[in-house]
Amino acid sequence: MDPAPVSEQPPSEGTTHARERRFKGIAASPGIWRGKISVRTLSRIRKKRSLSPDEIETELQRFATAHNDCVAELEDVIRQAVGDKRVVRPILETQLLLLTDTTIVDHIQQRIRNGEPAENAVHAEYSAQSTLLKRVHDTMLRDRASDIDSIKHRLVSQLNSARLHGSIVDGEGTILVAPFVSPTEVVIFRDKGIKAFVTELSGIASHASIMSRQLNIPAVIGVKEVTKFMKDGATAIVDGFTGTIVVNPRPETLLKFERRISTLADSENKLGKLAKQPSQTSDKRKIGLLANVSNLEEIEQVTANRADGIGLIRTESFAMTRGAIPSEKEQVQYYREIAERAYPLPVNIRAFDFGSDKSIGMMLPEDNPALGMRGMRWLLKNKKVFRQQVRAVLRASKHKNIRFMLPFVTSLNEAHKAMEVIQQVKASLTRKGTAFDARTPIGIMIETPSAAMQAQSLAAMFDFISIGTNDLTQYTLAADRTNPLVAAAYDYFHPAVLQLISRVAEAGVMLDIPVGICGEMASHPATTQLLIGMGITELSVVPSQLLNTKKQIRKTSFRRARKLAVDIMQIPDAQQIRKKLIRK
Repeated sequence: MDPAPVSEQPPSEGTTHARERRFKGIAASPGIWRGKISVRTLSRIRKKRSLSPDEIETELQRFATAHNDCVAELEDVIRQAVGDKRVVRPILETQLLLLTDTTIVDHIQQRIRNGEPAENAVHAEYSAQSTLLKRVHDTMLRDRASDIDSIKHRLVSQLNSARLHGSIVDGEGTILVAPFVSPTEVVIFRDKGIKAFVTELSGIASHASIMSRQLNIPAVIGVKEVTKFMKDGATAIVDGFTGTIVVNPRPETLLKFERRISTLADSENKLGKLAKQPSQTSDKRKIGLLANVSNLEEIEQVTANRADGIGLIRTESFAMTRGAIPSEKEQVQYYREIAERAYPLPVNIRAFDFGSDKSIGMMLPEDNPALGMRGMRWLLKNKKVFRQQVRAVLRASKHKNIRFMLPFVTSLNEAHKAMEVIQQVKASLTRKGTAFDARTPIGIMIETPSAAMQAQSLAAMFDFISIGTNDLTQYTLAADRTNPLVAAAYDYFHPAVLQLISRVAEAGVMLDIPVGICGEMASHPATTQLLIGMGITELSVVPSQLLNTKKQIRKTSFRRARKLAVDIMQIPDAQQIRKKLIRK
């Protein structure tokens, strides 16, 4: 759906009663909230005269003080996040790495020495860095551009002595309306009583969107120029399920949403009882329900909700928080602790899925990193790193609940070369008498059309398959899922995407190996029955969506799901598919 306001005309001045207005955006985090609006705008940069020579040292000190204050604030947020098991701590630590990047800091200081006021120097340097990243199509790079923009505006605000939460309306239950929200601000604003977000920019897979979902904060993003049309103190409803914002709701509208909120609350209370129920269809077909985990703390939430395992551990996050490849010893300790905390549940550890945006000093810049050296391509060019990780995973496998997964494999040749390395490492460990699970399952991620088209040949080489629907969708449809301009084109209901998923699922059925879905699609309530009917045997979702997804699984009949899948695969249009799946 188009991420633009339904009405683009502001209310006329002097009206006695504010009229109800609706805006439409992208549903980024589920939930419904009613509250008062607080509009946050960006600090404006006024063009200032050049500094005189005797002002430069004072201006450098101003920048240093503002920078140190921002670093201290972010470090404090990270410390607070340790006890919050739903927060993706590596995301916050990535922001800290960006804020303390010595190259950027040095460039800003040099601009000041050349006569630029601190605010102008910060804005110019971070804008230049962000612009470079926004020109490429790689998802992680776009996320990084958003992080850079948020750091830029935070530093400028600090230089102007503006508190990060200074513009927030007092009181619990506020709806924040802003151009964008950074991952750090999601945590800070949550603690200040913010209950919902509405932003002009951002993508469904951006760090801020991920944080909102992890913290169960309703969010609607991509609402064009929304800060111009909303005013502080107005009552609004944010519907994170449909991507709708209703400002100044009429009494009948309020009643409708209050009924929905009450129904949702009752549903959440009942969901708690689902934790003890098995993840199976109404006709007793077992569907594995796993969780995507980004840190050790989240594992407790996974076990508390009785998940069937951990569907994805992103090991590159472990490396990125250190700014370098962890040593083999560090990796063994990390993987072993994950396996021990989750035991006896299976744990899917994915090999480093690096791209050129995650430089850690080892990547060369690329014109189009989304189509460049990432995933298995990079690992095969850096076999020393790959061998070290394989050794670490195998050495950590003594509890026999670890599964190892290869990312972004695009061809049989890459798969063969990867398996050769794994076999070589196994042979070396055996010769040295090092204990490991020789039967550690090896799997593959299907994330590109080329891999999906060769699914049967690839599946024959591995013990399990995981479909990365986020990347598969964007590569199939040539639509960056974080780009608001093509948000409507990024649609995993598209027949081409569904046909590729079906092809992979059929390969798994033929070879009798598990096929899982790892991506936003796995937790979408409208797709659960379809995916099960296609033959998908595992769904891996964020921890906060485990019980909702289990509810969908348990009310699904496998027999009816099979028929639905056959019917859907005959429909040539995404909108028709959506209408059939999303019953009103």
